[in-house]
Amino acid sequence: MEGSERLAPVQKRTAARKARAAIPKCFKDMTPEREPILTDTKRIVLVLKDLLREADATRPYTTYADVKADLKARLRHLRLPSSPEMIASALDQLEAQRPVILRCDAQVVVEREPVPVVIGPAEAARLVQQIRARAGIATPIKTMVAVRELSPSEILEGRFREDRAKAHRVVQQQILETAERVAALEAAIETEPS
Repeated sequence: MEGSERLAPVQKRTAARKARAAIPKCFKDMTPEREPILTDTKRIVLVLKDLLREADATRPYTTYADVKADLKARLRHLRLPSSPEMIASALDQLEAQRPVILRCDAQVVVEREPVPVVIGPAEAARLVQQIRARAGIATPIKTMVAVRELSPSEILEGRFREDRAKAHRVVQQQILETAERVAALEAAIETEPS
């Protein structure tokens, strides 16, 4: 019995040593006395700092997508809970302290004039015919008959004639309806006993 009591503290120390060895590097400076409870976001910030420290030594990150992907992988490896909101919050907290992404030199944007692609009617018909053949549509394309372009005065004259004919039809309809009402009133007056 005495032998087992003596081994218990040794086993406790060994277990504690193994537990400390399993703690990730970013948590080594934290002991329960200093910070008994860490929120998940604080843990993610610590993991992110560690990740960026390693990346600065090898290759700096150039996009947030790369940082987020590596952070998610590291959190999965450490079996820490994470959500997009927590990761965004951790990035915001760390971004307030220092830039997370190494900014690359902006590329010079050169504006080029668009090259106009002009296709004539014959070329357009040929392309449509090829597309229809590939799609298995056998009906031929109907071509439009060429017509002369109307001048603005001819367009206005045509509209004027159309409007005048429509107004004439409306007036004729009103006259016919009025005549019918008058005939109905006269018939009603004649049939009324005096």
